[in-house]
Amino acid sequence: MDELPLYLPEQNAVLVGRIIDDESEMAGMAAYYVHWRGGVYIGNYNEADNAFTSHYSTKLEERMMSHQVKAFDDMEVEKELSSIGEALLDAYDFAETQAMADKQAHVFALQSMNGFTRSQTANILNVSPSTVDSQRASATKKADAAVAFTATYTEKKENPDNEDLLKH
Repeated sequence: MDELPLYLPEQNAVLVGRIIDDESEMAGMAAYYVHWRGGVYIGNYNEADNAFTSHYSTKLEERMMSHQVKAFDDMEVEKELSSIGEALLDAYDFAETQAMADKQAHVFALQSMNGFTRSQTANILNVSPSTVDSQRASATKKADAAVAFTATYTEKKENPDNEDLLKH
């Protein structure tokens, strides 16, 4: 996937993967999440023009990036996800736990789990760096609370007679 750019600023698009299924009519096509369209589109990237032309889409009404990437990942063709696609699939899984909102899960997965910088995260999500900061702070708080809850629950379950834990 090295030959495909991760960002297409003029088209407000980020690479989420490509089709590698030789049996598919979409073989070799790139998959970009196009912000202004709110969906994953599959098509051809033209290096000479630095432009992406879409031919197919995920046809999902939900516009949230992680949901769109999940729909792409669920397609019945062999595909490979980009680093952005992998991170957004992580975000989908985090949001599905209902421990944090989708947008918080996006920031958390991109930065905390997959190492994208603040600036990269802002570009990927098409938001301001300050939005990234506030979403990350909220997501981190929720993730820390979930870890603390799980640890307390596990300790109580393993030691039901422990009076110190029961006082909290």
